[in-house]
Amino acid sequence: MHNSRLSRILFLDINAAFINPTRTLLPLVLDSHCTSTFFGPGYVSENVLDRGLDDYIENHGPFDMVLTTSHILLSTIWEKIPEGYRRSYQCYFPHRLLFQLNNIREAFYRVPFPKAAVLLESDYYNFTNFHIDRLDCCDYMFGFSDQFWKAVSNTNADQEVWGGKANNQWFDFLKRRGSDIVPFHHMVHSGEFSFRPLQARATEWNVPGASYAARRSAMLHLKNAKLKPMRGTYLRYFDLLRRIGIFPNESQWRIKLLNNLFQLGMENSRYVFTCGSGLMMPIRKFFEIPASGALMVCTPCNGFEALGFHNGINAIISQPEELSDLTNDLRKNPDRAQRIAQEGQSVVLRHHTVEARGRQFARVVSAIANKTFYGAFFENGEIVLKQEKNESVQR
Repeated sequence: MHNSRLSRILFLDINAAFINPTRTLLPLVLDSHCTSTFFGPGYVSENVLDRGLDDYIENHGPFDMVLTTSHILLSTIWEKIPEGYRRSYQCYFPHRLLFQLNNIREAFYRVPFPKAAVLLESDYYNFTNFHIDRLDCCDYMFGFSDQFWKAVSNTNADQEVWGGKANNQWFDFLKRRGSDIVPFHHMVHSGEFSFRPLQARATEWNVPGASYAARRSAMLHLKNAKLKPMRGTYLRYFDLLRRIGIFPNESQWRIKLLNNLFQLGMENSRYVFTCGSGLMMPIRKFFEIPASGALMVCTPCNGFEALGFHNGINAIISQPEELSDLTNDLRKNPDRAQRIAQEGQSVVLRHHTVEARGRQFARVVSAIANKTFYGAFFENGEIVLKQEKNESVQR
């Protein structure tokens, strides 16, 4: 930073939990190296919400940046609350306050400070003109930059059941406004690190998460090799319990139990296979798995090396059909497997924790406040600020 003053951030969002922990960790990121203030349902009282964002800024400003999420940016005038909020979120406020979101969005457009949106809950492949129009109202976006996103034709999206719906709206937006996109990624917290050695873990293989094509293939090849991989079958049991009413849709216990079971599964596994779907997205599992102390085996995401990962050094790149042979090699070389797992964990500890992401975020905000931000990119796990406009990025 150019001075010792911490940048002041106003964060507009809903105070709610989601099964992906990034939503809960984001406020910690924002406040770790900046002075952050939060506004929205669940963050301030209903009386403060009723007085509006303009009044709040007048009494608490000025700010170096006003940051929001898709919950505010994509809001509209609803006749009823979208069912997704009841089904998928644990909201720490009455649902009726969600009707305030559209008012907050309209006031967000009027703020006299740099406006930005963080897009870590977004389905980039499914953006429409509506999404793009809303994003164009922002000065900056924090999310997957062109290092981490490709045109659909250059991916394997067609392998996924939803692949036919993938479009290039975000890719085209990146070409048009690339210097305004800040590369910003998921992060892990200190409680997600386990230092249990691989040989003390009872399960050899684990393939957690959504049923992407590469994961389905990995499960099939591991089963055919009689390697008995762990799979997140508890998700189906939880869905059954939810349907019969034992766990409400947005139950905080459901969210916590699912995340704890997922975490325990990785901590008890030696090798964990993942992918970023056919779109090769840098999803959270690329950080969760190494943090858990397991050896990450994967098909690489976009920007894999830019995030600090290197095949054979701190992760292993493998196609699903190669897993049987890889297992034999890892069994013969347990010290090598342990070394790679530890190196992967070290990368995440240095570059992809809440504290690290907060430090990276603060550098960007400081540059924006000082009018010296010309774009950014990742290199070997760390964010690098461009020193001049149109500076090229080595890939």
